[in-house]
Parts: sequence; structure tokens; C-alpha cells
Amino acid sequence: MMPPCWRPSSVEGESSSSSNANGRVDGLLWYKDSGEHVAGEFSMAVIQANNQLEDTSQLESGPLSLFETGPHGTFVGIYDGHGGPTILVHKINPEDQFLIFASDGLWEHLSNQEAVDIVNTCPRNGIARKLVKAALREAAKKREMRYSDLKKIDRGVRRHFHDDITVVVLFIDFNLVNRSYWHGPAVSIHGGDGVAGHDIS
Repeated sequence: MMPPCWRPSSVEGESSSSSNANGRVDGLLWYKDSGEHVAGEFSMAVIQANNQLEDTSQLESGPLSLFETGPHGTFVGIYDGHGGPTILVHKINPEDQFLIFASDGLWEHLSNQEAVDIVNTCPRNGIARKLVKAALREAAKKREMRYSDLKKIDRGVRRHFHDDITVVVLFIDFNLVNRSYWHGPAVSIHGGDGVAGHDIS
């Protein structure tokens, strides 16, 4: 969780279903195809396989203090419900174009290079959803079935074919990184909101 001084963009009592601000739900798939964080754009997607969605994800972006002129940043957290998180530290370099954060459900079906190749060759809008679908296609292929048949399997039973999968892709714009201020609204989003069997309260 962010410190108490974090100011999320959503107002308490505001319905997330009234707009696309907090993502969309399509059956067991939750996604936000495109959004902005302090240093660029992001795409986020979650697919449920278990009876209860075990993956928890969150993206927070905006001022890190009560002062608009203070530091700004983006926090991404993904927890797959199976144990402690894996922490990897990577210093961001000007040649870095994006970061892929994902639960183990993605990496069970795609290699690092396969994921990078997909992000490098496809449009940004919906890229997290595209990575989830690529993993599902691989899961179906491993079980010698069609992707369209896998999509028809209900949660719980679906766990025998793949795990819950969560993906957040952050695109980095170094022109924004080097700015000393942020003009956009703060972003606070939890992946999977509205998917059956998922409650973040």
C-alpha cells in the first residue's frame, strides 16, 4: 500500500462501471487497454482461472507527497497469491522502452524474449491483453485444444489448463521522466475489479 499521503484519482463512492477509467470486464478477463502514468503509458490485463482470483495487482501513479511540486512516481505491484513476491531491481536506462510486470501465470507459457517480441511488434493499445491471449493460446496448444474451446471453460476447472494471469506493461517516455512536474491526474487502479470471485476489500 502507498503511504497515507497518496491521493488516488477516484472519489469514494464513485462507480467504476460508469466509465472506462478503471478497466473493462469480458467474462473472466479484466483489462485496461491504455492509460497514462507519470512517465508514459500503460496497459493492464488479468484473466481468472481459479475459483477465486488469486492474483492481486495495482498501479498507482502521481504525486508522492501532498505538494504538487514534490516528487512524482509510479508504483506497480503484482502478487500471485502463492508466496512471497520475486523482487528484481533494474536501473532504468534511456534506451529502455518498456517494462513488463507479470504473475507466474504468464511466464509458465511465454519466455521473456517471446513477451518482449510481442510488445516490440504490436501496437501499445491493448498490449497486456495481447500478452494474456498469447499465453492462453500456448496453454491451449499444450493441451492439444483450440483457444476458442479453452475460453469456454469455467473458472475453477480452467485452473487445470492455466493459472490466473496478470500483466502490466509500462511504456517509458524519457522526456516525461526528465520533467520536474506532472500535469495529469493521479492514477489508482486495481486489476481484476469486477471479475467474478474477485474482491479487493
